[in-house]
Amino acid sequence: MKLNLRPTYRLTVGVPGGSSGIAIARRLGLTQRIIERARELMAPESLEAADLIAYLHRTRDELDRLQAQMTQRATHARRRAKKAENGVARAAAETNRGT
Repeated sequence: MKLNLRPTYRLTVGVPGGSSGIAIARRLGLTQRIIERARELMAPESLEAADLIAYLHRTRDELDRLQAQMTQRATHARRRAKKAENGVARAAAETNRGT
């Protein structure tokens, strides 16, 4: 299994970054017991901060996904509206030619 542990360098203004040490250790295959012990040794404030930061990142990712989905839907809606407008204009032109 090939792991990519390079940072993503994604800067998000207003959202703090967290330490990825435990997450990296998990991906590298350290036993769950060691990972749990490492979390136990962390100060409660650090755990709360890490959990909050993780929540913020998950929320941001979900919002990014929803925004992309809404942008795509808006694009499709504009295309359908334009197609409908063109159809109405053609029908009106055909009606005017027939009278």
